[in-house]
Amino acid sequence: MALARPYLEDGPDAAAPGRSRFGAWRWPAVSGAIAMLLTLPPLLLAALRTPAASVFSGYVVIARDASVYQAIWRQGWQGAWLFRSPFTSESLPGVLLYPWYLWPAHLLGWIPAPWLYHGERLGAGAALLAALWLLIGELFRPRLLRRWAMVFCALGGGVGIVLPHGLMLGPLLSRATELQSPGSSVADLVAMAPHLPWAMALMCWVLVVGLRLRRPLSLSELISGLVAVVGLQLIYPQLSLLVVGLVGAWALIQGHRRAVWYAIAAALVQAPYLIYLFSVWRTTPAAFSVVRTSLDVGDPFGFLVLSHLVASGLIVIALWRRRLRGDLLLPALWIVGMTLCMFTPGIDRTLGRTFMASSIPFGLCAAPGLLTVLRSIRTAAWRRRAAALILSASSLYGLFSLAQPYWIAALRWASGDDDRRRTEIGPGRRLFRQLESGPACPLCEGQRHRLRASPRPGCRRPAGRGPRASTRRSAGPDGALQGDAMTRFERWMIAITVAFALAGAAVVLHQSSIGRRSADFTIDYSAALLIRQGHPAAVYQPDQLGPLMQKLSDHAIDQRLPFDAPLAMALPYVPLTYLDLETAFHVWQLLTLGFLALSLVLLARWYPLGRRARVFGGLGLLAFPATWALLTEGQSSALLVLGAVSLVGAARRGSWQLAGLGSCLIAIKPQYLPVYLLLFVTRRQWQPLAAALVAALAVALSPLLAGGLDGLSSMVWSALDAGQGVIRDNESLIGALGPWLPGRMPTIAAFSIWILALTALLLLAVRRPARADPVAITVLLTCAGVLFAPHALPYDTVLLVVPAWLAFELDRRGQIPTPVPCGLAIATAMVIDLASPLINLVPLLLLLSVIGYAYVRRLRQQTRLELTASGERAA
Repeated sequence: MALARPYLEDGPDAAAPGRSRFGAWRWPAVSGAIAMLLTLPPLLLAALRTPAASVFSGYVVIARDASVYQAIWRQGWQGAWLFRSPFTSESLPGVLLYPWYLWPAHLLGWIPAPWLYHGERLGAGAALLAALWLLIGELFRPRLLRRWAMVFCALGGGVGIVLPHGLMLGPLLSRATELQSPGSSVADLVAMAPHLPWAMALMCWVLVVGLRLRRPLSLSELISGLVAVVGLQLIYPQLSLLVVGLVGAWALIQGHRRAVWYAIAAALVQAPYLIYLFSVWRTTPAAFSVVRTSLDVGDPFGFLVLSHLVASGLIVIALWRRRLRGDLLLPALWIVGMTLCMFTPGIDRTLGRTFMASSIPFGLCAAPGLLTVLRSIRTAAWRRRAAALILSASSLYGLFSLAQPYWIAALRWASGDDDRRRTEIGPGRRLFRQLESGPACPLCEGQRHRLRASPRPGCRRPAGRGPRASTRRSAGPDGALQGDAMTRFERWMIAITVAFALAGAAVVLHQSSIGRRSADFTIDYSAALLIRQGHPAAVYQPDQLGPLMQKLSDHAIDQRLPFDAPLAMALPYVPLTYLDLETAFHVWQLLTLGFLALSLVLLARWYPLGRRARVFGGLGLLAFPATWALLTEGQSSALLVLGAVSLVGAARRGSWQLAGLGSCLIAIKPQYLPVYLLLFVTRRQWQPLAAALVAALAVALSPLLAGGLDGLSSMVWSALDAGQGVIRDNESLIGALGPWLPGRMPTIAAFSIWILALTALLLLAVRRPARADPVAITVLLTCAGVLFAPHALPYDTVLLVVPAWLAFELDRRGQIPTPVPCGLAIATAMVIDLASPLINLVPLLLLLSVIGYAYVRRLRQQTRLELTASGERAA
């Protein structure tokens, strides 16, 4: 296993990886460009969302700090070379601080501050990602291992976002570092002030030069390393001391003499500035009053475990298998050094900011642990699943960090009211209070910003002046989603949802060509092609359908897979057969998104939740892993959703036309239809029920056009065989029970459960009390349609969008709590289920959710009745 990169004295491979060809930079360049471009749309969103009575400052993330740097730029443009605090009335001498803002302003100060700020930020982020890739190249040789390490370092994080209140360890409360102070991840830094990624880029380059000194190095590279030490020292002297100590300790342990002399030279280079800072601190300590040398970083358990859970676990595995050796001692020493600086009494108040970009050393040390885990897995398919699961779990906080500016920009400021700003910089502030300074600043003439002082008048209610006015706007007829001020919990949920949506987009966009050709879409496309060619009977004949699928997919799909649906299901695919397979696949993906969007529009029309409900509904739908599976497989489940929405609308409006249309769509997978027909039974709507039955019968008998009774029989047996073969992949209740049953018992049990459930639901529908809430019954029936279905693959669970929407209607009425946590839990469980664990979690969570929400709704109804009765008695 080639992990730590050894130096080869001879041969062409001895060239430094940083001098690789352009092709080696293609992947990091594209990935880095995407990451940096994702930080720009929040600026446009914030500008568009700024109220008319306010001015957009040009900053979204940590906007208050950006205003400070803007003031320093103004000093530099006015000719200052030394920093004088503009935030105090005291007369203080100039100090050599913030030169990275003061000095460039002499040349660039004419540029508008927001443009200069974000231009430098993008350049700093690109420099950080480039230096990080060079550092990874010095430590790892295999290309795939480098990419894994890049993902760990750039997006790495822990479980802090799912533990917003910390974790109780006996009498102690442990909190993740990223919730106390931002900046522990590279994904955090690229959206923050430009000097932060510049500092980490310089630090990575210093380490790269130190590693390259294992072999003879050019003088220019050596000088660049020393210049980087000076530049890093002018930004963060703490990090400069740390990196010199790291290089020196590693060089002594490994016996690299040139690196030892490099560390000594770096220490001598930064000595004059340290002496200068010490003398200023002794003579004029007030000059450093604006400098915060440390932040609240929590506790060691929160930093090592909660903030880097996946990476720490992999590091333990790497230590156990003795993989952290050689050059990998450098990032290991980095972890040890920053931990000591952060939590050692006496020096933690001075060197505590060394936690910046801690995802880099943790990610570098976790990569060999991941390789060790994957080598213990026998099959390649399981290795891919394990790698995807581990990288996804480690990247959750990084994706959350990239999504965070979007909710700050788009959702933070529903109005121009600035009461909700938190502008003071206290050591106890957690992540969101560090990043919540919103983008809109109402005009306040004659007011000056103050750092670490009282907030600006008119922007925040002074402490101790009585309760402030409510920032919640009236819900009005549109309900709670119209314009309510968001709580912290709601912002957490939205940010996590956005992270899921970004992960889904990455899954769909990175699907390979062979993945598209082997998807279920190829089966439906082949069946539609046979229909267009005038051979509908061949659709259910494996000896004719299989070779055609093999030919179209270039042997990427198993030719034994049958077409096991009614013939009508293939009809929407017939026009697509005039296109080649992959082009038709992409067109069907767009149509699928269109069908889902139309379903949300219809739901919003029949059950309005507010003007932003469609946006949130679309975001939730994109974040649901069932949608990912639907888009990557090219299945027809979007038509099922449209049919289910049509049937729900028909039951609400009593329309037999909608009932017939919806039944035609959902009957292409007839196992989901009965529960929707029961909607008409509960409402005693017999005409729509008859129309739905006739339409469903027409679709179900469509195989008669493909060979008569033989075609119908072939479809039924193909469906039964397919259900038996993938019983483990079902996301219905049988998916959790089937793996424990032998032989054909899972199929028998699946249909038994389905029939028993339909019988119980039919009795409920017939005996429904007149006072029963039709919305609650619709939620129950639509959830049961997925939960008890004999065959429900992951992409079919997109049908849960219907009960989810109606659950928000019940939440708006106050009958149940918000269903967002339940939805996120089911989404997380589906991601785990797609990795094929021991037991499917989605059906169990869905069952518990239905029971739990029903119980809560009943308790609230009883409480409401008791309050009504007591009120009547009092009257």
